[in-house]
Amino acid sequence: MNLTTLHKFLEEKIISLTDSFLDILQSRRFLFILISVHLVAIFSASISQDDYSTLADIASSGALGPIQNIWNGMGGNISSLFPRILFLSFNSTPPLNFGLIVFSASTFFLVYKSMDILLASALKGLGRTPKTTRQNIALLFIFGFEGLFTPGIASLTAFSAAAAVHVWPVCFIVISTSLLFQGFPKWTLAVLLLAYSANSNVPEGLLTIAFVLMYSIYGAKYSQFRYFRFRALILQVIVGISFVLIFLAPGFSRRSANVGINVSIETLASLIPKNYVIFVFDIATHPFIYLSFLLGILLTRRNSFEVPNKILALLALSSFVYLSLLVVGASVAYPSWHQNLGMYVLLTPLAFFFGIFMQPHFSISGRITSLATACLIVLMLSLVIRAEVLIVHRKIVFNQNFERNICALAHSSKATLAGSEIRYPPFYLGIEDMNRWEWMASGFESWVTSSASLRAKCLH
Repeated sequence: MNLTTLHKFLEEKIISLTDSFLDILQSRRFLFILISVHLVAIFSASISQDDYSTLADIASSGALGPIQNIWNGMGGNISSLFPRILFLSFNSTPPLNFGLIVFSASTFFLVYKSMDILLASALKGLGRTPKTTRQNIALLFIFGFEGLFTPGIASLTAFSAAAAVHVWPVCFIVISTSLLFQGFPKWTLAVLLLAYSANSNVPEGLLTIAFVLMYSIYGAKYSQFRYFRFRALILQVIVGISFVLIFLAPGFSRRSANVGINVSIETLASLIPKNYVIFVFDIATHPFIYLSFLLGILLTRRNSFEVPNKILALLALSSFVYLSLLVVGASVAYPSWHQNLGMYVLLTPLAFFFGIFMQPHFSISGRITSLATACLIVLMLSLVIRAEVLIVHRKIVFNQNFERNICALAHSSKATLAGSEIRYPPFYLGIEDMNRWEWMASGFESWVTSSASLRAKCLH
């Protein structure tokens, strides 16, 4: 077999594998595979970073402890604390970490539900395909969080603060798009979800306000409610108050002084372009966005999907506005990789929809498209395996170090604590631990000091 024949043989095999993947993507068997992969990550959830100080406040002052601490020291964005306090209060200590497992399951479900709502509302043609296809695509989209250099999947299971502040709010906005046009109980639920989003963080809060204004202006033509304007006004007031609370808390001015929020216009003008590059680079190094685009093209050739131009434009505009808000927020305070997490709730389906939109105008041959898709599938498979292995490994190592750290603190308050991290080279961004940051070690020590049950573990 000469090189030309071998090349042609391998090319045909790769294209055949891509076609097989598209067939499997529409099967119930693939649904169970995806659920199983996600369950591995969910059941490997473990505490980290901000969880230590939150657990310390719960142990010393009850459920109000973390709220008072954030209100007085950080700002009035306390909504994201409520689910974390609820779930962390339920047996969040190793080896099971039941509370964190439930929190992670909730996060995965919210992301899945958001993706499913976007697919159901935007796509024409899915009515002629099995529901399993939509479920598979929505579950597959969760892999869009995983980057080459940032552990997106792990952040959904081992970084509860980032998930609650950045991922949950965007999910709640998407979910509210369907709830707001239904009966009063579901409308009320949407109001509560949007109040959470408005209070979670400034960029997410401003995105929520923009969404509420769009709903108030254009929602009347789609609503069956008799008193739509009155309901819209109530929604505006509640969301507005929820957002303003961020700035009214005494902790906001204190945090502003600590992180240098009072920056000049000149400084902002220099930081914003730089942070745009940083955030866009992070987005560009998430391979599933490209795979999602190609899947949109290939699946449309099979199923004749269509996306209304208005929905595609609205999702693209929302993504750009949200990215801009994140960049400005990072320029005023500080940039960090986890601030981008909520973007992938929007960008992954947007890439898929854009692939559907571009399919009639896509001049690249099906052979090249299939080859590119196969390469991206292999790349994503390796990234998912890396993520799952590191998530499981972190839980094992953390459980092994847990009692050792407690006993080390029992002997000396200045003991060096062993951490368990997930950091991706070459930039080594990711989920860091108490071995690296003093404030995490201090939070862990306060948690142990405030909990008699934890101190008793060392006696065994």
